[in-house]
Amino acid sequence: APVIVTPRGMQPRLRGDTLEYNTAHVRTRVNATIEELLMRLPGVQIDQNGNITVNGQKIEKLLVDGEDFFGGSTTTVTRNFNADMIAKVQVLDRKSKKARFTGVDDGQRTKTMNLVLKEDSKQGYLLKAEAGGDTQGYHNLNGILGSFKGNRQFAVLGMLSNTGLTNVEDNVQDMQSNINIGGSGSDALGASAGQGIPRVKGAAVHYANR
Repeated sequence: APVIVTPRGMQPRLRGDTLEYNTAHVRTRVNATIEELLMRLPGVQIDQNGNITVNGQKIEKLLVDGEDFFGGSTTTVTRNFNADMIAKVQVLDRKSKKARFTGVDDGQRTKTMNLVLKEDSKQGYLLKAEAGGDTQGYHNLNGILGSFKGNRQFAVLGMLSNTGLTNVEDNVQDMQSNINIGGSGSDALGASAGQGIPRVKGAAVHYANR
């Protein structure tokens, strides 16, 4: 029968009600993803859809430095960010948002994994853009550009459209922000009163230091 040897340094430690892995002892290939790192930790398993289980219990929420990241989309984090950004991996039963806010324990718990970043990894940029058009002159362009370093966060969202799209919002969860731009682009006459195709423009800016 095969024998699996686990280095002592990779064994998790229990700190209060939190199971903690020190990933400094885990070796991965250059540019390995966080998912590859997690698969090397004792008791951690990941299926083909990116669902994570620890000691047989499914992880319901993934946090980065205690904050929701990209709306809780696990694979966005684990398959697109480098393993060498992570200092520690924590697993805990997190209290409900209401209980954390009021201090009154309602008994509700969510199995949660928290990825603790190295200090020199708390900076970066994000860019997302969408564009489309056709031969009839219709077009749609929208996108977001953001940056973060330490506690400082900055993002810009913009849109330009004549397709009837009048509202764009983007959840920048890693920056703890919801950016929303929009307006009323209804066309009661259905033909812009002979003035051509309705055009909608909009922009939003977000800055925080927290």
